[in-house]
Amino acid sequence: MKINRKTIIKTIDTTLAAHEKATAKYKADVAKWQADRRDEWMLTEAPKWKALRDLITARLRSGKPITTKDAKATLSTYFEDRKPYTTEVDPPRCPVEQLTSLRAALMAIEDDAVTYASLKAMGYKDLEWVFSAAVRAGGAK
Repeated sequence: MKINRKTIIKTIDTTLAAHEKATAKYKADVAKWQADRRDEWMLTEAPKWKALRDLITARLRSGKPITTKDAKATLSTYFEDRKPYTTEVDPPRCPVEQLTSLRAALMAIEDDAVTYASLKAMGYKDLEWVFSAAVRAGGAK
């Protein structure tokens, strides 16, 4: 079965545009996650650190040592500024490099239609979903 080259290109463009939107949403979700996490830490953990600070100050002023026991409970609550795990905020997944490369190859092909086998021979594998989407869009011949 031959698939219309322009339909595949259109499908790729649509997919890449959706990925751009998903990436922007992901960045906004990460920023919100980090802000929420920081706010939660300030609410629950910052008071522990303030209490430790006050304890350290009191001990130093009175000439008493600061023990591991004094700091141990608080030191385990430090804030780690990190990116969220995929279970916390789901990142967009799209083979952008493959699609961009496939699009460039399709632009270079002069025929109006291509076969999956010919593209596979050029090294474009695991992109059946692109071809299926192009066929659903009316690109099959």
